[in-house]
Amino acid sequence: MSTSASPSTRGRSVLLAAVLVVALVVGVGGYVGWRALHPGRGTFPTVASDLTPRQRSILTVARTEWEHPGPATKYSNGIEENWCADFVSWVLRRAGYPMSNPNSGSWRIPGVLTLQSYLTKAGRFRAVGDGYTPRPGDIVIYDGGGFGQHTNLVVAVRGDTVATVGGNQSVGMARSGITVRESPLDGAGVVGYGVA
Repeated sequence: MSTSASPSTRGRSVLLAAVLVVALVVGVGGYVGWRALHPGRGTFPTVASDLTPRQRSILTVARTEWEHPGPATKYSNGIEENWCADFVSWVLRRAGYPMSNPNSGSWRIPGVLTLQSYLTKAGRFRAVGDGYTPRPGDIVIYDGGGFGQHTNLVVAVRGDTVATVGGNQSVGMARSGITVRESPLDGAGVVGYGVA
């Protein structure tokens, strides 16, 4: 009795192995493609220990909302709209440092340009190129680049990179939420920073 496999058994084994390899390659490639279309929420960086009470309060509220996000209307006072500036306004209010909308007097500043105007008039806006290095709790303003008109809160600065948390950011193809992102300090679209 021979112990070697027949040619048809060996052929089936090779075919099965080839099918498994192809399935693995397609599966990994599919997952990588899916992740590109469905970015995650990011990882909230470790917060520096040398923060002011104001910075710590802002980041504590921001982290809580990142961990347990509400619907967009929670941050926009029930209004259906792009809500990145609403999120920043809501966090600052909840942290005990509300802003004042120059048009309405409300704590909520729903527009990025109005937010930048408020920060400028308050003497708290630092344009990119002014030599200012942002700190945790600061507000970053974007206009163009990959972000469009947008705003986030600075969580951490490492070298030439800034980690931010913000609302109304892509979490998937058809959803928006609260996510953490990393980008260059003076990357495309960064206009400047509002001092916390």
